[in-house]
Amino acid sequence: AMKIGDMVMAHEQWVESSGAIGTRGDFSGMDLSGVDFTNRNLSAAIFVHTRLRSTKFVKAILDLTDFSHSDLTGADMSKADLRGANLTDAVLRRANFTNADLKVQTAHLPNGMTREFPVTLRGCRFAETNFTGVECDRLKTSGEKPTGIIAADTFKALFVAA
Repeated sequence: AMKIGDMVMAHEQWVESSGAIGTRGDFSGMDLSGVDFTNRNLSAAIFVHTRLRSTKFVKAILDLTDFSHSDLTGADMSKADLRGANLTDAVLRRANFTNADLKVQTAHLPNGMTREFPVTLRGCRFAETNFTGVECDRLKTSGEKPTGIIAADTFKALFVAA
């Protein structure tokens, strides 16, 4: 099996070459607790059902990354680019999103159309989850007011916005 560092490097090549070389990083089902991904480019990587407890994603590029069903307890996503990321059913207890970018990601499709991907925070488990200072314009959520988050009222309001 490939080592994590090799997978990350192959993924960064895949991103930079628009898929011509390297391999899209699929870390599904792995235990990457405590791994330091600070400043890495994990754009559109797959972390489904991944254990990411206390994992560091500080200033990482995580736009369109899939974190669905993952355990991000105590993870540090501060200053990360999470535009369009999918956090459906993720455990986000004590996760730190301070000053992260949670804006809509606009993808330009080959047919000239564009598609907008808001960050998805449906079914998440929050407790002391810190969203202080995040930039965000729209979210995909379950539609109810979140409990267990530390955030500005403007951000909290996005959970119940239509």
